[in-house]
Amino acid sequence: MGGAAPNGGDASSATTNALDPSFGESGFARIVEPVESVSRVFVDLALDSEGGVFVLGTNDDGIVLFHLNADGALDAAFGRAGFVFGESHEEGAGLALDPKGNLLLVGSYAGQAMIRRFTATGEPDPSFGMMGRTLFSWDGDNRFFKVLVKSDGSLVAMGKLAANWGLLLGLMDKDGVPVPGVGLEPEFGTPGVVTVNVANLHLVGADLVEQAAGAILLLGMVNEADRTQDRPFWFQVDAQGLPDSSFRRYPTPGFVDVPIQSSSVLAVTTDAGGAVTGWASNGNQLLAFDQYGTATAFSSSPVIEVNSVAVDRAGRVVAVGSKGVEGRSAAALARFQPTGALDTSLTPTGILIWYPGDYSSFSRVRVLPDGRVLAGGVASKAFVIARYLQ
Repeated sequence: MGGAAPNGGDASSATTNALDPSFGESGFARIVEPVESVSRVFVDLALDSEGGVFVLGTNDDGIVLFHLNADGALDAAFGRAGFVFGESHEEGAGLALDPKGNLLLVGSYAGQAMIRRFTATGEPDPSFGMMGRTLFSWDGDNRFFKVLVKSDGSLVAMGKLAANWGLLLGLMDKDGVPVPGVGLEPEFGTPGVVTVNVANLHLVGADLVEQAAGAILLLGMVNEADRTQDRPFWFQVDAQGLPDSSFRRYPTPGFVDVPIQSSSVLAVTTDAGGAVTGWASNGNQLLAFDQYGTATAFSSSPVIEVNSVAVDRAGRVVAVGSKGVEGRSAAALARFQPTGALDTSLTPTGILIWYPGDYSSFSRVRVLPDGRVLAGGVASKAFVIARYLQ
C-alpha cells in the first residue's frame, strides 16, 4: 500500500484532520492488485464484524475481491496473497455478508444472473448452490446487482430482465437453493424466479429491504425514452414474490410512482423505528422521499455528484461521490443535518474534498457501528478506501 496525503481547497486541513490516522496510511488504504490493468472500477463493499471491509472491484480482466483488516492493512490470508479473481465470463455487481460471515457475490455469468458464496478467507464454498454458484435465467440477458439476506437467513437477489423492461428476483434458501412455486406464474417459470413488471414502464432496480412478514420493498427508477421524466419508484412483493396490494392497491398492486425528476436512484435506508427513506439525485441535488411517494428536496442547492448515501446514529446523512475542482474530478464527501442543511461542524462548507491524483471518485459509503465513516472508490488507477472520524 502507498499513496499521497489528501489536500486541496478550503477544506484541506479539515480533510486531513477528519481522516482516521489508525487506518491504513494516515487514514486511507491504496490497493493495486498484482496484475497489469489500465482501468479499475470500485463496485461495492461489505463490512465484517471485526471492523474490516471486503471490497469488490473490477479491472481489465474482470472481478477483483480483497479484504482489509480493521487497521486498513491488506489481509494477505484472504484468497491468494490477498486477492480473489473472478472466472472467465463472470461479472460482479454487488456484495453482502451472510450471518456466518461468508461473502455473497452477485452479478452475471455468460448472460445468466449469478450468485456465488465464498468463505471469509476467500475460498469458493462448494456447499452453496451447485458447486458454489447459483444461476438464474429468464429472457437471455440477465444479471443480479443486489442481494438481501433476510432475517430468517434466506436470500433475495435483485437484477434486471433483458432491455431493462422489468426486474428479476431470485428467491433462495440460505444455501442458494431456489425456492419453488413463487411469483405470478410458477408453473411456467424457473424455480426461485420472480419477474416484476409494470405495463409500458421501463424499470431499473437500485436497492431492496425486508419489511414485515417477509415482504420485500424494492426501490428503482422509471426510465423514460427521452430521460426528461426519469423518476423513482417503489414496488413491494410479499414473501412469495406476489405484488403486495396491502402496500398499494390501485392502480397497480404493490407499485408507487414517485413524482420527482431524478438522474439516478441511490439507496433505501431504514431508521430505528423501521421507517424507510428512498434516496435519489438530480444532478448535484440530493433528494429524499418516503414509501408513500412524498418527496423532499433534501439539499436545496447543488453540492456534489452523489454515488452513495448512508445515515449515521445522529440522523445525519453522509453522501459520497465526486466534485469538479479546477477542471478535474475529485473524490468528495458531504454531510447533512437531518433537516437537509449542510453540516458545517464537519468543515466550514460541510464538504470534504480529497486530492490523491489526477482523477478520483468515491463510489460507496458505510457508517461503522461506532460512528466512523468508510468511503471507497478509485484514485489514479488504484482502489482507495478512506476512513473518517465521526
